[in-house]
Amino acid sequence: MDPTPSIFAPFFVCKEGVISLNLRSINIVTSASIFVYIFAAVYQTCTDGTFVCDETHFPWISDFIKLPLYDRVFCILTMVHSFTSMLGVIRSFWKIQHDIGTSDLYNGIAALFGCISVVALPGDALCDGDNFGRWHHYMALSFFVGTLIYALMLTTNLVCNYSKFNTEDQSVIQKMCMVIGLILCLGAFDMYLKIYHIKWNLLGPFVEWVGTVLVIAFYIVASFVNHKFDSVALVEAKPIKKITP
Repeated sequence: MDPTPSIFAPFFVCKEGVISLNLRSINIVTSASIFVYIFAAVYQTCTDGTFVCDETHFPWISDFIKLPLYDRVFCILTMVHSFTSMLGVIRSFWKIQHDIGTSDLYNGIAALFGCISVVALPGDALCDGDNFGRWHHYMALSFFVGTLIYALMLTTNLVCNYSKFNTEDQSVIQKMCMVIGLILCLGAFDMYLKIYHIKWNLLGPFVEWVGTVLVIAFYIVASFVNHKFDSVALVEAKPIKKITP
């Protein structure tokens, strides 16, 4: 009789004493946690009267993540998401791109921008808009720009090597391109508002909310091409050269 599979089976495998974590499952869980948190937080702050939420007013994400308790939860969630899920995705796609013949230089430049976004997201959560306004904006800009450049370089390379993936992965790559297209359209829309000085109370929060959702969605979609596990690997040490007199 086969043993009953564990409910944690989708998250890790244990083989020969090594626990390997499923990066796809971890990414989906941490991303979903941030989604649930920001929507639950805005619902709570709108219903308890902290913010005015109607057809002409709506809070920015930056508004409620600086409130007591909300800021602490957001710091924890972004820290976990950045240094487990996002960094795991970047490392695994380095391997995926290496296997399809991508140069280390291209891989390294893409990973650099990805790592900038990894550091900038929790940095944005730590620097609230009231006490560290300038740094808050720097971190937010670094996060979105770093993610966009990394995502563009990644999807461009995957599309150029489209035939090297199976049908299922090709479908996911198409969805990644769709998300990138939406992010670019949103960025163009935001630039249009700034260039022509168009002001409306809901436009700023709208761009921030949609941009955040799309960036997190990109990592969720990308995780379905990622079949890698985060594991403990034994790296053979280089022999120490003895100095002879």
